[in-house]
Amino acid sequence: MPSRIDRRDVLLIGLLFAGTVLYWVSLPHSLQPADESVHLYEAKRVLDGEVLYRDVFNFIPPGWFYLMASLFWLFGTSIDTARGAMAVIHGLTTVLIYLTCRRVGIRRGFAWPAALAYVVICQSAWPIVSQHWVSTLLCTALLFACAGRRENRPRWAFWAGVILGLLIGVQQQRGVFMGAGVVVWLLADALLRVRYRSAPPARSLLKEGVRLAAGVGLVLVPLLGIAAARAGVGAVWNALVIFPLFNYRSEMHCPWGDVNFLTGWYARFTFPLVLKYLPVVLLATAVRLVLLGLRRRAPARAQALLLLLVFSAASALSIAYFPDFIKISFITSVFLVAAAENLECIAGAIPVPAQARQVIGWLAAAAVLIGSGRHLYANRLLLRQAYPVSHATAFGRIDYGSEDEARLRDTLDGLLAHEPTRGLYGYPIMADLYLTVPADNPTPYGFFLAFGYHSPEQVQQVIDILAARRLPYIVALPALLKPEDPVFRYILQDYEPLSPTPLAGRIIYRRKSGG
Repeated sequence: MPSRIDRRDVLLIGLLFAGTVLYWVSLPHSLQPADESVHLYEAKRVLDGEVLYRDVFNFIPPGWFYLMASLFWLFGTSIDTARGAMAVIHGLTTVLIYLTCRRVGIRRGFAWPAALAYVVICQSAWPIVSQHWVSTLLCTALLFACAGRRENRPRWAFWAGVILGLLIGVQQQRGVFMGAGVVVWLLADALLRVRYRSAPPARSLLKEGVRLAAGVGLVLVPLLGIAAARAGVGAVWNALVIFPLFNYRSEMHCPWGDVNFLTGWYARFTFPLVLKYLPVVLLATAVRLVLLGLRRRAPARAQALLLLLVFSAASALSIAYFPDFIKISFITSVFLVAAAENLECIAGAIPVPAQARQVIGWLAAAAVLIGSGRHLYANRLLLRQAYPVSHATAFGRIDYGSEDEARLRDTLDGLLAHEPTRGLYGYPIMADLYLTVPADNPTPYGFFLAFGYHSPEQVQQVIDILAARRLPYIVALPALLKPEDPVFRYILQDYEPLSPTPLAGRIIYRRKSGG
């Protein structure tokens, strides 16, 4: 412990990465109207020169938008670029889970199933392009870096700090909790080593803390500094601190592992109960850590168990604001490593002859591969059935759920072709139209709810912008709106339906003559 990497590991890493990437790009290139298209469109706006937190409002840090804007600049603004990037991110996460398992001493026969389980259980829970998966990659990389501390790598703390800075730069709530987790782990590890009579000098621990902070600062200071210099310190503070702590937090609550009517459709692609109860494996981890500590046995193993426990706790706290089964899937990589470590311990304790153990191992591997393959194939088939209409758009070829969705896009494209600008507003959440038509959202908000966590001042700002711009067309989802909604009330007052028949539940409203 730790396990050395050889050619067999390299082969498995290649298979895991290639298999994950090829599988993900083979899924339908759908474009969800909410989170996926909102953040991709905002990245496009940044690429087009608009200023984040001033012209474009969001309450997550700029890392995701700068990343996607850069990729759009390099490879083109299309769904293919977005999907390809997400495939690579999933592939790298799979590889890092495997490498983390090996670094904490788990044999390859238990390491690769843990990595494969990420593809089967985790990514299947949210098969869209999302900044959450970048955070998952960075959290896994952080765990891998911290596991390298036991190998006496002097620069581990600096690189862990760089990863932590990137994580905070993508999602501040996960980054802050994981940063606190690293500090707690360092202190807890020092206490554990006191128990083993091998405590490091305080100066050594202080140096690690300084290197960790230096790595964070190296990434975070320029990243947030650029955003603040362009939009203003107040705008960045309001977007990244005030809005998440007060507006967003006041509206978002659910029990651990929740499956609700909005996310229930995604539950069919994964195992919500497995995600909900997988953290139970940490009970065995905790018991084994206590027993090893009391007996002062296997210090390296005890340190690995402590790392997994602290990281698991920090990961759970990082999604405590809304811990539904999808959010749990974003943090499950550490639970998978812990599960693999416990399974290996249990397998090693069973008195089975070496030859029989080998046969059982091969049979178990075959069962895992066959079961995983069947599940992933079924998911791919379900997704293709859910998005059967492939249609050319300004954002590349998109797979739609119905002909009406494609017809809506074509209708809007034809209408805007006769207008002097491509201005269009989709209310409350239809950022996919801005990408596929294409069209320009005149407001700073891609995701907007007049009743919910947006403030009255923001609601009035949207109404004022719409009144000033006098857009020829607005698209709305009447089924989700109430007459007392001030934005919808403005739409009904100044606009009339182009047709009483909705297209995919959406109605195109045309500005009234003389309005």
